Amino acid sequence: MNKSGRPISTIILSLLCCLITLGVGVFDSSLYSFDGSPLIWLSFMPESPLRAYGLSLIFSPFLHLNMQHLLTNLFFFIPISMMIEKKKGSFHVTSLFFAHHFLVLIFLTLGHFYFNFEGAGFLGISHILMGLITYWSVRNRHYWPLLVPALFLSVGAFQGQAALTLLAHTFGVIAGLALFIGRRLR
Repeated sequence: MNKSGRPISTIILSLLCCLITLGVGVFDSSLYSFDGSPLIWLSFMPESPLRAYGLSLIFSPFLHLNMQHLLTNLFFFIPISMMIEKKKGSFHVTSLFFAHHFLVLIFLTLGHFYFNFEGAGFLGISHILMGLITYWSVRNRHYWPLLVPALFLSVGAFQGQAALTLLAHTFGVIAGLALFIGRRLR
């Protein structure tokens, strides 16, 4: 948190998710010479990580499929983000947010060589959420919050989520462990 004690980063990141998700419908894709919905061309695709002029790298975590997707992610993201921000500060939570995001995107891009995600896209903050919960739980030796990533993965597998989504969630957990280990080694 900043000196005022307000969770500024958590609020800004959450508002960006809301504004981008709700505002994306305003864009007429024909004006920008992209085919299809902005949900498609702004989602991250491991087979083409720099598509849409690299905009998908930046916008994909803030973009959600629908209100249920957005609210579910924010329901879990806001408390963990506020805990990290309260203890470590606004810069720390923001840097963890983007470190988890880009690490998972790297994992997914490399994973594309082993798993064929032909035409599949990924968006939302659930991969970051998985990483933040894992990082914070392991760092503080409170392991019961790890039930949340386990719940996300098992419900996703039960519901038949796409392989890319399940792998992104799994890579989120791995990114959380990797950032924790990297921090310990440093």
